[in-house]
Amino acid sequence: MKILELHITEFGCLTDRHLIPDEGMNLLVGDNETGKSTVMLFIKFMLYGLPKRGTPERERSVSRLGHRAAGSMTVSHGTETYRIERSYSDGGRGSDKHTVIRMRDGETVFAGEEPGQALLGVPREVFESSCGIGQLQCAGIGGKKEAAAIRNLLTSADESVDIERIEKRLEAIRVLYRHKRGEGGRLNDLDSLIAEEQQRLEKAIEGRLRIETLEADLRANAAKIEEKEQQLKRAELLLTEIHKIEVLRRFDALRQNSEECAHLRAQTERLRKETLQTEYMPVSADIARLTMLSDSLKRAETEQAEAEEACRTLQTSAAYNEEAAAVGEQLERSGGVFGVLDPLRRALRLAKVGAVSGLCGVGLLLVAVGLIFFSYYVFIGFGLAIVGIFLASLGLTLSLRGRKTAKRIAAMFNQSVFDLPAYLNACAEAWQAKREAQTMLTAAQTKADSAAQHAAHQQAALRAALDKTAPRTEATVEAGYEEARRLEAFLSEYEAGKSKEKTLSELVESDRRILSVHDEAALRDSLTISPEKISREMTERAAQEKQFYGAQLQTLRMQESRWRTELINCRVSTQEPLVLSDRIASLKKQREEGEAYYDALMTAMEAVRRAGETMRGNITPAISHRASELMRTISQGKYADLRMNGELELSLFEEGGLSSDASTLSGGTRDAAYIALRIALMQQLFGEEMPPLLMDETLCQTDDSRSERILSLLNELSRQGLQVLLFTCHRREEQICKKMGISVKLHRFDRF
Repeated sequence: MKILELHITEFGCLTDRHLIPDEGMNLLVGDNETGKSTVMLFIKFMLYGLPKRGTPERERSVSRLGHRAAGSMTVSHGTETYRIERSYSDGGRGSDKHTVIRMRDGETVFAGEEPGQALLGVPREVFESSCGIGQLQCAGIGGKKEAAAIRNLLTSADESVDIERIEKRLEAIRVLYRHKRGEGGRLNDLDSLIAEEQQRLEKAIEGRLRIETLEADLRANAAKIEEKEQQLKRAELLLTEIHKIEVLRRFDALRQNSEECAHLRAQTERLRKETLQTEYMPVSADIARLTMLSDSLKRAETEQAEAEEACRTLQTSAAYNEEAAAVGEQLERSGGVFGVLDPLRRALRLAKVGAVSGLCGVGLLLVAVGLIFFSYYVFIGFGLAIVGIFLASLGLTLSLRGRKTAKRIAAMFNQSVFDLPAYLNACAEAWQAKREAQTMLTAAQTKADSAAQHAAHQQAALRAALDKTAPRTEATVEAGYEEARRLEAFLSEYEAGKSKEKTLSELVESDRRILSVHDEAALRDSLTISPEKISREMTERAAQEKQFYGAQLQTLRMQESRWRTELINCRVSTQEPLVLSDRIASLKKQREEGEAYYDALMTAMEAVRRAGETMRGNITPAISHRASELMRTISQGKYADLRMNGELELSLFEEGGLSSDASTLSGGTRDAAYIALRIALMQQLFGEEMPPLLMDETLCQTDDSRSERILSLLNELSRQGLQVLLFTCHRREEQICKKMGISVKLHRFDRF
């Protein structure tokens, strides 16, 4: 197949571009971002549509302005010419549309098929891994998916037939029927099922025997249950008659208790009327209150008597002089003893000072007389005489005034000057004793008054308590105690009667409620046994028989329930032996059919394995041989052999026999090896009708000499019918072609 014409309506960064490539060598030269790689994507788009969503190629393919990709491509294939028209828009589902028109008659062909799949017979992955070598993608054929597709195509001539998948599927089916070690698989499972069905058949036979035994046991147990039910019924009938008699006796007891209850009620009411003086009904709290108030009144009266006795004692035992106490009281108003004795002491001191002064004056006077009469110091004598006279006069005056004042103070109390201090102290002590006695008497009188008030309050409280039950009784301690004892005796007897009445009343109400469902007359008419014939021994024997037969009947019914449950379980779990026999026969038949299918499956697997090995053994060496020839030309004989294993991994062998893995070589050598492999792969895949070889910057890592040899090789292949489209951003490829005289059609891409 060859591309004759390209018309890009809108694709990526290109709009309304027209390109007519030559059938041989084509060199597409332009700077980066001018749309060279976009042309390569456009060719893939026309053949196979857009790649998957989210991939960078898809983002580069759709125009950002019109949000669409559209154009046409004219190709020749065999003797026919086709025009492929394709458009895509971001309109959701169904937006990708393509048409293949046969040019000679204008008929639409390959409807519903991808043009590349229909014309080339390979899917997109194989085309990209063999015919399209993009930027930085010449380091390998592709992923496992592409390698598997190429392997399938080489093996079965149909890439959709996944030989490896068929082998795995056959192996999975084989394992499904029988594991390698014979430990599992469908055949072994059938053997296990047959063994299990044999065991079920044996259990089914045992279950049938057990069912017959259980049915016989249930029939015998039913007869025993019927017998015990009759015996239990007779015992229950006797107990029913005994129960009727007990109910009738309870009716008699009810009437007797009702009469006794009425008698007790009348008796307690009579006791209340005879004992109580008022309509008030005392309670135990009233008794406690009377007792407490009587105790309080008794204590209050005792305290009052003691306080009055203390007052009388203080009044009769006062030990002080009333006259002296009166003087002491007067002294206290006058400032006390010191208020009287201090002036007295000052007066006495003044008298003493006057006496001393007078004596001094007399002494000086005598000295002056001596000097005057017996010496020559007359003037000194007269001076001393004058001083002596003055001192004597002053002393006499002071002494007389002090004595007069002292006598006047002593005369106020009718005492001598020297007896007055002792008298005044005695009077002060008498007044102090009188004041203390009066204070004690006042306190005792206050206590006596308080005790009297407290006693009156307690008596009033006792009076109020007595008015409830004994209004005519005097409010005394003895009366309170007596009333408390009387009420206590009354309440004891009254409450005992009321308690007995309440008990009987509750019993009567309970009996009435219980017996309300019975008709006494009907019960008496329905009796079949005389009450006199019923004894305790007969009642106990009937109860024992009922309990005994009831227990036996319960045991028999429990046994019946267990047997019935077991019978149901046996019937549910026990299968029909005939059904199991038929199932065993069916399983054995399936086992025979599975064994036959397994043998046929093993035969098919062996045939597929041998066919695959034969195909890969013939084709893979052919690809390696052709790639080795191309690599010797490119490397000028340095690498004599290029080999490819089953996983399409390469190894290079030099002339000396040294081998190198492709991943250890330089980038240029690895690129040359894979270019040789891809050309050989194309020749093997497509034969003479080869599609165009698209190379985008494939020679960017090779040196000039190796690039010359690769271009020369491509030129030779183009003469043999291979269309080559080489995309590059360098002028080196153009210069090499001119230098070597290689015929190439040049397509230049300018910036927009």
